Amino acid sequence: MRKNLLALLLSCVLLLALVPAAYAYESPTDASIVVEDSAVTVTVERLDAATTTQMQTAADPAIADILAGNAASVFTADEQQIADFMARIPENATVETLMSMNLSLAGATFPLEVTINVSDVKANDAVFVAHQKEDGTVEYLIPKTTADGRIVVEFTSLSPVMIVKLAAPGQEAASLPKTGDTAPIAYALAALVASAAAAVVLAKRIRKA
Repeated sequence: MRKNLLALLLSCVLLLALVPAAYAYESPTDASIVVEDSAVTVTVERLDAATTTQMQTAADPAIADILAGNAASVFTADEQQIADFMARIPENATVETLMSMNLSLAGATFPLEVTINVSDVKANDAVFVAHQKEDGTVEYLIPKTTADGRIVVEFTSLSPVMIVKLAAPGQEAASLPKTGDTAPIAYALAALVASAAAAVVLAKRIRKA
């Protein structure tokens, strides 16, 4: 009985040790991708944390230019699209990565419009897409349509894709942890330490008994 109890407690400790890994990626894998061409096969894969961080870091200068009013040097879009996008940026905007993924469309002919369902997007949000091209460079795209729960983006090729929102201060995505959010990991580590301590105490009591 004592051995079974100790084994159970140690198993809980090992399980808790795996909890932080669940927060290592903020990219969803169940993104709903819609294309009008039924012959196109959609494949969505979780973008690994390293690539997501790399794209976020690469986007920093572009975001700085956007917030400084130099969006024309960042986006591949016409003047009206850029003006409309800039008008939606809130004052003192914060940057949130809503989604990142490897997106491939087998059988697609480019350019191609792709609808991406994103629950944390509203019609008047300042949302843009970072797309890492085959040569490693990143292009920044303003969606042709931004509506509640979805965006429509025209791609000329596909590979890693990241959806970014310039949000009002204090506004946080409903379903995704922010980049660098360590709170869930901190809680898991605290639970891990407490469980490990309990396991040690229990083991000592069993030995004394």
